[in-house]
Amino acid sequence: MVILKEIFNSTLKLEALDMSYSALNSKFLQSIQDMDALKVLSLQSSGLNGSLSESQGLCDSRHLEVLDLSDNHLEGTLPSCLASLTSLQTLDLSNNQFTGDIANTL
Repeated sequence: MVILKEIFNSTLKLEALDMSYSALNSKFLQSIQDMDALKVLSLQSSGLNGSLSESQGLCDSRHLEVLDLSDNHLEGTLPSCLASLTSLQTLDLSNNQFTGDIANTL
């Protein structure tokens, strides 16, 4: 149990996480909400599906500079809380099925 706690505590300090081409589900996004130092998150082709919601923790990543959710099966509208990611410099949402006007969301 001590080893698991040490592993979890070390992930809180991660600045970059690339889980591209992994088999994830959308609940994975909830696990990043405590990673306060995260600057780069790449989840390209990682099997994510469904919609993004404000409660998933993605918008809690205030230091996020790069977010790549491309080539997944995400759909629906983007959560308006993405606009609060003021450090975000690169956002790749290509090859998903999002709807709506991105300008209204961000």
